Amino acid sequence: MSAADAARDLNAALDGIKCGSLRVFGDWFGKPMDNWHVPVGARASGNVLHVEFNGAEELALVEPRSWTFDADVFRIDFAIEVRWSWYSYGMPQTEENRFTILHQVQGESVTGSSDVDWYVPNFDASLDHAAAELL
Repeated sequence: MSAADAARDLNAALDGIKCGSLRVFGDWFGKPMDNWHVPVGARASGNVLHVEFNGAEELALVEPRSWTFDADVFRIDFAIEVRWSWYSYGMPQTEENRFTILHQVQGESVTGSSDVDWYVPNFDASLDHAAAELL
């Protein structure tokens, strides 16, 4: 299965798709259950699945493998890289207010990095969790 297959499956499920708080390899975006993300579309670019969310947020997954998109589950089980991009909430949607959190699989572990400048993210990512899921 390819990124294009994942995009097709996600787009087909949009009318009744699961929405919720984002968790990447076990790391929450924000506090658990503090944010609400709504998938609005997906596309593939080579081996990258781009999932677009309301609020001009984007989740990009390199080489996604195994996924479930329905009313109860939004999950991509594995990807070698997951990048979450968003605009700082309450600020104008300009490039200087756009931030990214990046998770990369390296061997048997997952590393995290970010360009946020107002806090230090606590990365505790693990391959024991899905690459990306909405809960």
